[in-house]
Amino acid sequence: MLAVTSYNPGTATSTTTTSTTFADVDSTNLTITFTVPASGNVLVCLEAVAVVDNGAANYWWNLRTTGGSDVSGTTRTVSATPSMTRPTATILITGLTPSASQTYRWGHAVSSNSGIIRYGDSGSSHYGAAVMEVIAAP
Repeated sequence: MLAVTSYNPGTATSTTTTSTTFADVDSTNLTITFTVPASGNVLVCLEAVAVVDNGAANYWWNLRTTGGSDVSGTTRTVSATPSMTRPTATILITGLTPSASQTYRWGHAVSSNSGIIRYGDSGSSHYGAAVMEVIAAP
C-alpha cells in the first residue's frame, strides 16, 4: 500500500452531478498523493456509495489531475441502475516516473440524468467512508 485516503465526515454527504463532463467530487478531501514505485505501475481503487437517478444513465468515476484534467484511460462505469450500490472501481496505471510524487483527485460524470456519490454518517444515513487506495503494481 502506497497511500490511502478515507473520508468519512460527521454528516451524510451527497454530491450530485448532471454533467457529461468530468468534475472533481471533492477536490479537498477526495485527493490522494503518493510516491511512484520503482515499477512505475500502480493500482488505484475508489470505493463509495453510488446512485443513478431515473435509471437511464451510466454513472462514471475517473481520476483527475490537480490541474483539472482527466487522466487518460481511468474512466470506470460504476452504476447503471437507480439502486444504491457500493462499488469499487479498480484502475491500473502504468508508465509513471519512478520515485516521482503523484497526486490524483476523484472525478465523476453521468451520461444523462443525475449521478450521486454518498459518504459519511449521520442520523439514519450510514454511507461509510469514501476510500481511495494506491497499491504498488508489478
